[in-house]
Order: sequence, then C-alpha cells, then structure tokens
Amino acid sequence: MSTVGNASDLSVQQIINQIPCQFTRRALQQMFRQGSITSLTAATGTASDTILDVGAAFTQTVINDNIKSLADKINSVITNLNRNGINDD
Repeated sequence: MSTVGNASDLSVQQIINQIPCQFTRRALQQMFRQGSITSLTAATGTASDTILDVGAAFTQTVINDNIKSLADKINSVITNLNRNGINDD
C-alpha cells in the first residue's frame, strides 16, 4: 500500500483512511474517538516548566503555581491531540 506524503505530516484520521480493511479502520476510529477532552481552567497561579516541592513551609502560592503549571501542560497536550485529529474537540 502506498502512502501519500510523509507520515509525520498526516493526521491520525488520514493515516487510518489509508488502511484497506474497513473493519480495522472502524475499530481504530472508534478507539481514537472515545470522547472529547475539555481544557482545564486554573484561575490563579503562575505557570512554569517546574513543579515546586511544597515542603514543610507550605504556601498557597506554591500550590497555586503547581496547579497552574500542570493545567497548562495538560491543555498543551489537549491542543496537540486536537491538532492531530485524535480528540473530538
């Protein structure tokens, strides 16, 4: 089976569409389309690429920053899933 273009340039749906077996195509489409994932909202905190250790000296700022950082990373994953046709959003 020939493919069109470089596989890294294709969405999941485009790759699935090239599979000759309709039953396999349907199974894969169903697997990748189980439901949409919505973005998270973290109202407070400052996002970064580091999750800080809360430690013994607890501060609400550290907790808020950690939650905001995780929410932003999860939203980035959701965006990439949407961009590649894996998520229904």
